[in-house]
Amino acid sequence: MGTTGCGKTQFVNTASGSQYEVGHNLASCTAHLQDAKFSIDDQPIALIDTPGFDDTEKPQTDVLKEIALFLRKSYTKRDKVDGVIYMHRISDNRMGGTALGTYRLFMKICGEEAMKNVMIVTNMWNNVEQPVGEAREEELRTRFFQDAVLHHARMSRHNDTRESAHQILKSMLANQAEVLRVQTEMVDENKTVLETGAGVELERELNALAEKHERAMKELLASMTAHAMADTAAAVAAEKEATKQELEKLQKKLEEIERERAKLPEVLAQEVIAKVIHIISDTFPPRTRRREPWWNKFRIRRARNDSSDKRGRV
Repeated sequence: MGTTGCGKTQFVNTASGSQYEVGHNLASCTAHLQDAKFSIDDQPIALIDTPGFDDTEKPQTDVLKEIALFLRKSYTKRDKVDGVIYMHRISDNRMGGTALGTYRLFMKICGEEAMKNVMIVTNMWNNVEQPVGEAREEELRTRFFQDAVLHHARMSRHNDTRESAHQILKSMLANQAEVLRVQTEMVDENKTVLETGAGVELERELNALAEKHERAMKELLASMTAHAMADTAAAVAAEKEATKQELEKLQKKLEEIERERAKLPEVLAQEVIAKVIHIISDTFPPRTRRREPWWNKFRIRRARNDSSDKRGRV
């Protein structure tokens, strides 16, 4: 896991010999979970590559849902996670809001108990001077990733070679398989994705982002009004154009956030319907269901809803 462009897919390709598409520009390439199965010293390994929560094409809500549902399915089949890798570029000269948000969601997905099976892997060391990279690594260990390290997560460097990737994976093979927090919440506690700690954190972050951008837009409008009263016509025109462009950027970002927030109840509704179907399936045998008038009405209603979704209506 990690932010978009942090080298997740490249690590999977390097370790497994896979040929998944790797992004070399600002757009995301990994749209869905993808796995690579291979062996190290006759030990079978399955690496699961995930989209970043800051994916340029996919809403954060959909990314969280896909990861959480995959983990729930794995847990119901009694497949536990032997290790989780969190990738971070050592070439980044600051820990921005997007990276911090992704890390917080990662922590909520895993939970403190599973931190002992987490490996925080820093890469892209060839893009920084060694002393600079070492200083950043120490700051990550003692500040930004401190809570994970205090709960026994480990840190390792990856130099973009197969030997390096295999060494990291070998160090995780002795792990005692652990249940992740989101798996316990969804299976044992019967929570929906949005009711989990990760879902609550995502909603909190989206609300905070919306408030932040709304404040910024108000401040820009107030600034534009003040300049119009004090400056010359030429200066006002230049300031107005610059402010207009900034407002357009903020408005676009705010619209993206609102679309994300609007998806939250949609995801919840889909999960509730899935739970109802599961309960009905467990309670009534197929032959009994077919004889019940309410079941036929329910099937017709579902079919209509599915048809509406395909036409773009909710």
